[in-house]
Amino acid sequence: MSADNPAFSAITVAGFALWACSWALESTADMQKLRFATVSATTGVKRSCDVGLWKYSRHPNYFFQWMQWTAVALMCLPELVDHFGRTNPYSAALLALGLVGCSLTMYWCLVSYTGAIPAEYYSVQKRPDYRDYQARTNMFFPGPVRRQSHTTR
Repeated sequence: MSADNPAFSAITVAGFALWACSWALESTADMQKLRFATVSATTGVKRSCDVGLWKYSRHPNYFFQWMQWTAVALMCLPELVDHFGRTNPYSAALLALGLVGCSLTMYWCLVSYTGAIPAEYYSVQKRPDYRDYQARTNMFFPGPVRRQSHTTR
């Protein structure tokens, strides 16, 4: 959708679908973590959450939150392209930089500033199995579980 064309473009629809899926997956990760924490508190065992989406990423909630912000930037692309034809290129380039900057800033924030890295600092101290969890599970981007090599001495 743009000012000159009120119909939704395929990119806008794809961006909205990405946003909706990411929202659902972030919510799922949060619920899985809450369920795990409730069971852990009941049993008194402090271990790392490695169930559901947490098996594939140590911070799936942060990853899918970042994907939501990236989806919003994607939804803005048709209007940005339309803007390139209506204004000077410097203004449009600044807007494009702002869209990319929004996604990159959220990534930095969710990984380094308020999110994954600070959380991991405390998790290593509180959970004895967290280093093992770090060795087999990607920090931010979901991926396959890595096998650990156990060597005997």
